[in-house]
Amino acid sequence: MTTASLPNFNVLVGNSEPTVTAFLRVIIRQACEGRAVPCVTIADRLEELLISTQLDRFDLCILIVNNISVGNDWNKERIDHVIESIRMLKADGGMPVVAISAYRDGPGFEQRVLEAGAFALLDYPPAVDRLRHTVLTCLEQKDVRGDLTSRGAASCQGV
Repeated sequence: MTTASLPNFNVLVGNSEPTVTAFLRVIIRQACEGRAVPCVTIADRLEELLISTQLDRFDLCILIVNNISVGNDWNKERIDHVIESIRMLKADGGMPVVAISAYRDGPGFEQRVLEAGAFALLDYPPAVDRLRHTVLTCLEQKDVRGDLTSRGAASCQGV
């Protein structure tokens, strides 16, 4: 199957570290190989991520909970804002959100993230195989339902 005949898999990444973004692009490309054309949009600020979802349609969001800019301070309230944004993303169209975090504010952290609607919560740094499998699972679920986005080829350059 040629790339032209494959559907697009539009991924929104919320992360502010270029090295981590490069790593995520590789994993997304590997998961999509032969199945879809990966199109990745990067938002390094939470506000930018939320605006992006109003301007375009995405098949998956990968959100580094403790590594996306929210204001100027690093504190628990910042993490609460990020978790609340997961709830907003789910309510705004059901896009799966894979949360990745090195931060845990207590034993209830994972439950809070999953109850907000995250498809999965992975440790940071994520195990390569687990992350690839999680992205592939989201891709396959979207593909089976036939609701992969179909952004025009001109707007998707792949990863």
